[in-house]
Amino acid sequence: METIFIYNLSNLDTTTNKNKTINLNKDQKNIKKINKNYILKKHLGTSYGGDIFQIKHEKPSIEKNYKKITKIICKKVDIGLFYKKPKSRTKNQQEVKTYIKEYVKNIQSIKRHPVGRQYVNGIITYKIINNYLYVFYPYYKGNNINNLKTHLMKIENENFKTLIKYLVKKMLAGLNILSNLNLNLDTSRIDINESIIINTSKLNSEKRPDIKIKFYNIIPNVLKTDISNNHILYSNCMNDILSYRYKLEYKTSLKHKLHSLKKMFVNKATKKSLKNKLPPIKEILPSDIYEYYKIINDIVINPKTFKTYDIIVKDILLNEKYGDYN
Repeated sequence: METIFIYNLSNLDTTTNKNKTINLNKDQKNIKKINKNYILKKHLGTSYGGDIFQIKHEKPSIEKNYKKITKIICKKVDIGLFYKKPKSRTKNQQEVKTYIKEYVKNIQSIKRHPVGRQYVNGIITYKIINNYLYVFYPYYKGNNINNLKTHLMKIENENFKTLIKYLVKKMLAGLNILSNLNLNLDTSRIDINESIIINTSKLNSEKRPDIKIKFYNIIPNVLKTDISNNHILYSNCMNDILSYRYKLEYKTSLKHKLHSLKKMFVNKATKKSLKNKLPPIKEILPSDIYEYYKIINDIVINPKTFKTYDIIVKDILLNEKYGDYN
């Protein structure tokens, strides 16, 4: 069930698009039942077990919310696949519908938060028709963490440093708001790299790059789910963003050195030792990036120092202003 509300427009499976044209008329009729002003434009592909459609809203101004949204994404999911054995079918149907209702409630609670609303892609509406769930979102496209790291490799070094530092601070701010609202990401079922989608379509060289972060797979902290180590996963994720490029550059440089050793009389044991020997992270990262890395690592790993993500942001800002982080 955990993938019902997750999708990624940057990583769609489009192999079934040709076969889906036959069913578009039926989906258009169902979508019209939900909102007569919704026009199904095309089937974009599949993502996390659901069909993804692009919708046009012909009269967005009549809506109570989302008055300026004309471009909409619809995810269609066969929730019958989540029901178990026929004997317990009624019970499982109710469990699935309760999960859907609670998830939407969580998203709406964040959308009412004056700052937190920027960190989720709101659900415009949803409806179940013949065991098919149709969920409608404002159009939002970005990269998951793994795709983003590759995407950022193309950016010049100084702009890259500005960008990843700003990105990490935005992630911390978003995680802090989720924590204040008693919400978290269900990393026990969906990898954290898949639960955060980041839009960098308007990057520039300014001090505050235009980055949008959306969290998916959100659950209340009260659910019986093993998320006790989430703060460590978040820490590792952010430090991976900070260090990925520099580790890769170091490994590439080391590869060239090993290649040059082939021309010299060096035994295999020496080459293997050089290949596997990596220096401390402090020697790989630029000093300003290392300070971020160290602050995040020191505060989060130690349970005595970690209380809120806001503490990390404050320490980072103090270090940028005064330096000498210990």
